[in-house]
Amino acid sequence: MPELPEVETIKRQLNKVLAGRKIVRLDILDPKRVKIDRRKLKGLKIKSLSRRAKIILIELEKKQVLIVHLKMTGQLIHESSRLKIAGGHPTGDWYKKLPVKSTRLIITFDDGSKLFFNDQRGFGWVEQIDKSQIENRLKNFSPIDPTSSKFDPDYLAKICQKTKRPIKLVIMDQSKIGGIGNIYANDGLWLAKIHPLRPANSLSKAEIGRLYQALIDIINEGLKYNGASVDTYVDSQGQSGNYQQRFKVYSRAGRKCLRNDGGRIQTLKVGGRRTFFCPVCQK
Repeated sequence: MPELPEVETIKRQLNKVLAGRKIVRLDILDPKRVKIDRRKLKGLKIKSLSRRAKIILIELEKKQVLIVHLKMTGQLIHESSRLKIAGGHPTGDWYKKLPVKSTRLIITFDDGSKLFFNDQRGFGWVEQIDKSQIENRLKNFSPIDPTSSKFDPDYLAKICQKTKRPIKLVIMDQSKIGGIGNIYANDGLWLAKIHPLRPANSLSKAEIGRLYQALIDIINEGLKYNGASVDTYVDSQGQSGNYQQRFKVYSRAGRKCLRNDGGRIQTLKVGGRRTFFCPVCQK
């Protein structure tokens, strides 16, 4: 599933081509995964795109909002007479004549361009809500993430002090901190020199400070390199991200720790997810 840097990259790039476009037609091909009232949206202009945790928000006129969750295999593909740009799970679909079998929604704009929402496995979804409903609908997706001004050491300490859960699960809890998934949780904990199984409430003030800065640094590095392309993501230009070339521990099992401390990266399962750590610097 794309994490904060990947979703933010898609949002930024699609915002450049979608902002200001007027919707002239909506074709809903999967009503179970696309819950939209075409009558309310037809004729409205897109004001801007934003992000909350791993969710893309498309804000329109008349306080209407489209929520898009790509999940594991979702795609957003914008096609015009000049070019096609796409973001999400990479398949050959962006090179085929659209729509394809996995297309769930088609939005046609006033300039003739189209936005396709594709999803091969069918876990992703699109939903229309009134802007006033955002907080209630997305209550399980925190607006506070490592790019937010509200994310600070005090906030991190507060959510850690309340639980004995492994710290890795706490920083991946989307209701507490938005956007951090398996890749950046692994690398952020390595950067902070904290073992992923440490009970969250056992972290000292100094460790909280290190983790706070590590999460900011790791997310910013992911943004700088347009996210990570393991085999489930390309940006809206159809290009792979480059953060995977800079993994700290993620996917480096058996290899030497980058700190050259004599450790080799080991794995374990935390919350059902494969977890990577150095047994020397993350005791």
